[in-house]
Amino acid sequence: MTELPDFVRSFPKVLYIAAVALFAWYLANGLFEISAFPHAVSEYEGYEGLLKSKYFFEATRECLYMASAGASLQVLIAIFDKVKGHD
Repeated sequence: MTELPDFVRSFPKVLYIAAVALFAWYLANGLFEISAFPHAVSEYEGYEGLLKSKYFFEATRECLYMASAGASLQVLIAIFDKVKGHD
C-alpha cells in the first residue's frame, strides 16, 4: 500500500465529531432517565445529584475514549506519512 485512502485520512475527524455527539447523547439520555422517574429520585435525598454526577462522568469517559481513538489514528497517519516521505 503506497497511499492511504481519503476516508482513512478523514476518519479522525469523524471520531472527534462522534465523541461530541456521543457525549451529548449519553448525557441527554441520563438526564431524561432522571426526569422520567421523579418519584424514584425524590425518595432519597441527594440521589438526583449523585445520578447527574454519574451520568456526567460516564458521558465524559466515553467521549474521552472516542477522542483518544481519533488522536491515536491521527498520530498513526502522521507516522505513516513520515515513513513514506510525505509532508
